[in-house]
Amino acid sequence: MPKFTDSEKESIKQCLMEKGKELFLLNGLKKTSIDSIVAACNIAKGSFYTFFTTKEELYLEIWFEEEKKYNEFLTNIMQSAPTAKEMIIRVCKGTYEYIAKNPFHKNLYDRNEVDYLIRKLPPGRYEALIQQDLSTFVPQLVQLQELGLIISIDPEIIMGIHRCLTYLPLLEKEVGSEIFPKVVDTMIEVIAEGLTKVEDK
Repeated sequence: MPKFTDSEKESIKQCLMEKGKELFLLNGLKKTSIDSIVAACNIAKGSFYTFFTTKEELYLEIWFEEEKKYNEFLTNIMQSAPTAKEMIIRVCKGTYEYIAKNPFHKNLYDRNEVDYLIRKLPPGRYEALIQQDLSTFVPQLVQLQELGLIISIDPEIIMGIHRCLTYLPLLEKEVGSEIFPKVVDTMIEVIAEGLTKVEDK
């Protein structure tokens, strides 16, 4: 097993993540090989396994980093909205627009990488990603519930509703491009209306 200094490890891991992301975006997870990733980083194939056991583990690590940026984006929206209803509307719209425009997330759902990744990862690894989201947002949802600003249901149900929104961009052609924006806006309005208390109506 190759031995590296701490700085070398940091540099190589960063390269694997950067080049891996580029290749995953270009070719998709299934068609990207470990050989192509290590070639892009100019390291031996054995060195890859110092950092990741499979290309799927590398993909998940990249997803974790992307999800942190996404969560920061949503947190900023939540903290800046004037009312609970407006917060939900902005978060839902922000989610739809972010997923539609962000190359990594768009690729993730367009190519159906999620199902493939779940099948390939060891048990519990994908769940850790979900847990990251829950630990970020559930405390904020609970606080809003305690203030009486959103309805008292399991916060994980609200998170589940939010995750469903990530698939909306895939439905544009099926629903119809002309009416799709209005469909999205109406759906978001209904969600916000249903989750907020009378004070925010």
